[in-house]
Amino acid sequence: MHRKFIALIIGTAITITGLSAVPARADGDDVGKVLAGLAFLAIIGAVIESHNDDPAPVVVSNPPPAPQPWVQPRPLPPHVAKYQLPSKCVRQVESSHGPRNVLGAQCLTRHYRYARTLPASCVVNQWNANKHKMVTTYGLRCLQRQGYVVARN
Repeated sequence: MHRKFIALIIGTAITITGLSAVPARADGDDVGKVLAGLAFLAIIGAVIESHNDDPAPVVVSNPPPAPQPWVQPRPLPPHVAKYQLPSKCVRQVESSHGPRNVLGAQCLTRHYRYARTLPASCVVNQWNANKHKMVTTYGLRCLQRQGYVVARN
């Protein structure tokens, strides 16, 4: 915007300067020269204006990023994994003191590598739902006091 304004001012100044320096005569030849000078100035102004315009933006299309190969998460080190209990083994059972969260021993045997190392002090023997057989479970609060946590799967 400023460049166009400056080009207009310069063109006008040159035109006025050129007209004032020429002595006034009534020749038809002078009118042609003035018109030719104005046309010349208009052409110069158009060239300056087209040169000063900002170039059209160049559109660069970036190819889509290559798909990243699936990165398998590294397993936890054994001394940490030992304390991560599988959440799928947590069950809520009714006891004489109200509902209680326990982990089934059979489920832990199937889904937890360190099931044999669980503390025996947390074992809770309960009757199954049909009261036909005794089921071995581990109390969740007892295991949590021993440092175990339920993994967020």
